Amino acid sequence: MRIDREKYSYLEKNFINKGNKLNLLYKCGYIYNFRKEVFDSGLNIPKLFRNNKNINKSKCIYKPKNSCGGYDIKYSNPNNSRYYIQEYIPGDTFSISFFVCNNKQFKFLGFNKQFFLKDYDTHPFVHAGAGSLRNIKFSRKIQSSIKMLSYKLGLIGFNSIDFKIYNNMIFILDINPRITSTFKIYNDLHKNKLLKYQLLSDIIFF
Repeated sequence: MRIDREKYSYLEKNFINKGNKLNLLYKCGYIYNFRKEVFDSGLNIPKLFRNNKNINKSKCIYKPKNSCGGYDIKYSNPNNSRYYIQEYIPGDTFSISFFVCNNKQFKFLGFNKQFFLKDYDTHPFVHAGAGSLRNIKFSRKIQSSIKMLSYKLGLIGFNSIDFKIYNNMIFILDINPRITSTFKIYNDLHKNKLLKYQLLSDIIFF
């Protein structure tokens, strides 16, 4: 699914938005917009290749700008200017779900392991669900760094950030400043409070 800036502009002007500004949602469609904020928070981003000549023997993926849900991410070159080339980081994909209130209080909700469709070459990275995890490697470091990053970006409400752990480093893959599939898990655990506070004009701590 591609994020359309013109549609977001229309929604911003004609509807009341609850949560992050749509402009921030659009910017998060390209992780390299926040390279400094990510690095300053003690986190990493996969290497960006400017063209195919610089890839050498590195394994890479082709990601479309301003998309979400894992759609249209490919191993092969689509020969489309909308795509950028990113270093492929092996291993399981995780996410961290959290809630940030307008008074800058950060509530960690949980870690999740993401699932993908098996042998689906058309969309090998399309999201197929997630399972909640009690703990993972570097959990305290990740929580602390994500908290710092969320403040730097000015995130509010429910958010989720995808990441991988490789060679003892934490690589941020995608920032999702919106309700994601894991929202229901944590909203049910908190007896619908997440939805309630997401809809408040001034999000307060619960």
